[in-house]
Amino acid sequence: MRAETAYLFRHALLRDAAYQLQLPRDRARLHALAFAAIEGLCGGRAPDAAPKPSLDDRRTPHATDPFAAELAGHARAAGLAPLALYLRRAAELLGAGFRYEDSRAFWEQHASLLEGSARGNALRRAGRMAQLAGKPAEAESLFSEALAVQRSAGDGRLEGLVHGHLASVYLDTERPTEAEAALKESLKRSRECGDTALEAAALIQHGMLARTRSDSALEEASYRQALERLRGTGETRLEGVALGNLAVVCSEKGAVEESESAFEAALALHRRAENPGSMGMILSGLAKLRHETGRTEEALELNRRALEAFRQTGNRAMEGTALGTIGFIATEAGRTGEARRAFEDALSILREAGNRRAEGIALTNFAVLEMELGRNAEAEALLRQALAIHRQTGDRRSEAVALTNLGNVYRVTGRHAEAESTYNEALGFLRSVRHRRFEGVILGNLGLLREKTGRAEDAARFLAKALAIHREVHNLRYQGLTLADLGRLRLKAGLFEEALQLMAEGLLLLQSCRDPRREGETHCRIALAHVGLGRREEACEAWRQGERLMEKAGGDALADLRKAMQEACAKAGAPPLP
Repeated sequence: MRAETAYLFRHALLRDAAYQLQLPRDRARLHALAFAAIEGLCGGRAPDAAPKPSLDDRRTPHATDPFAAELAGHARAAGLAPLALYLRRAAELLGAGFRYEDSRAFWEQHASLLEGSARGNALRRAGRMAQLAGKPAEAESLFSEALAVQRSAGDGRLEGLVHGHLASVYLDTERPTEAEAALKESLKRSRECGDTALEAAALIQHGMLARTRSDSALEEASYRQALERLRGTGETRLEGVALGNLAVVCSEKGAVEESESAFEAALALHRRAENPGSMGMILSGLAKLRHETGRTEEALELNRRALEAFRQTGNRAMEGTALGTIGFIATEAGRTGEARRAFEDALSILREAGNRRAEGIALTNFAVLEMELGRNAEAEALLRQALAIHRQTGDRRSEAVALTNLGNVYRVTGRHAEAESTYNEALGFLRSVRHRRFEGVILGNLGLLREKTGRAEDAARFLAKALAIHREVHNLRYQGLTLADLGRLRLKAGLFEEALQLMAEGLLLLQSCRDPRREGETHCRIALAHVGLGRREEACEAWRQGERLMEKAGGDALADLRKAMQEACAKAGAPPLP
């Protein structure tokens, strides 16, 4: 044993022995002196709790806060009345510092000293910490105990608040029927006591419940009603949540400007409220929108900021979700190594956190990466896992997205009948929930399927419909892809000038979206059009650019394009390109 360790161990024993030698009355007096000295140095006693707990559990800072746990210990040992005060303040401080387990322990100690409505509220706060710590079963138990206490105390407002918390646990654990019953009770209590902020909180959760049932109209209406109720209440956090959720709905139906405006407003509100966890949620949603509108680098940066926020707050489930989004964007940007690492880390975290819904989404996006690399069997296996999860959790939107990608696997592996039926199943559902963005994607895929089966005119018609939707919802990446696909159809028909015009327009968009694989393919097809027009020099330049990008991106498409170039040169009576 090292001397320093031995000394410290003996010193601790000596200190404990000296402490125990004091008579209980003297020990209590010393603790009372220490308590008074710390309070005096901090300018006096901390304020008591607000008489009416707020929905976001705001606290008023005080100079004693860093010593709250120590003051609670001295108060307990001295038998002083402010014990409950400092247990509460220590619990609040630990929760604000994202130490949710420690905060929960202090809230439970605090509750043990109280009776009636105050005890119920302390148990509610303990349950909230358990929920934030990712322990839904323990949160549910604490909320249920709090609910029983509030019923006995006759506090309808706090009873409604606890019903709302229980509804969020039920939503997190995929029990929509129980969530709906709890939300009805929360709305009833909020309206009975005239608490508009509590009513708005319940309306937001109604929107979230509607989302799990794929009722986009009810979801949007719930968020808009909540925002009306929140005007003038000062409930900044709730207003930010409602705006962020509304932004997602607007994005899905193609209202890009309204979506971006709502995201920016929500971010400002959460920043003002110093709420990093909610800021992370909004940054993640805004990143998705920026990606869909062609701002790839901005999207990746926003997602990295979101990831840091989730790590700061200890939100493992959202950390996994953010990593999955980074993997998806990296896939489309051709950064396959970064994408694979992100997906593997995301799935590990999401499985640890038990977030099945997000795990299914990550599996779907991981399958897209495998398809990009030509690993269709692996992609199909991942998609079947994802579909099983989406059906188990009742996430119809994500099920439709996974079905679309499964249709892509069927299409590229020659199972055309299965591809068409799968696409149509997904399309019918997405139209029913007004998901315009993905409706455009599926129409484009149906066009590619018709091209594959020799129906060129039908293919062009579907691609033109898809392009109109992509323009409507400002989906720049898919505008670029669809223009390039339409150009390829013209190329096959020998309409080289039309093909060049369409592909050049698509190429500009793909370059702005940083999609090197598709950019490389388009360069190579532009080279094919130049060969058809007898422009060898332009063909050589376009081919060099495309070949370089595709070699860097990897995959099997370059071999097929090299074969097409050999055939085009032979048909034009030109020597092969160098």
